[in-house]
Amino acid sequence: MIDPGRLKTRLTIQVPIEEDDGQGGVLRSYSTQATVWAAVLTLQHRLVDGARVYRIVSLRDIDDRRFAEIDAELRVE
Repeated sequence: MIDPGRLKTRLTIQVPIEEDDGQGGVLRSYSTQATVWAAVLTLQHRLVDGARVYRIVSLRDIDDRRFAEIDAELRVE
């Protein structure tokens, strides 16, 4: 079981938004969906902690689906 006291970083969950770029491609931007301590996500979402942006690599349900364990990597742009 995860100790809720260990969840100390507040994260912003952003959802991808794709728009037609007028040349057959898409422009991707992100919009804030929620600011949370924890949430179940898809691999298309990303996490933001201040100026740091993390790409979600994998997700695992733990503790009878009460929590999700997220593997993420820091994006360098």
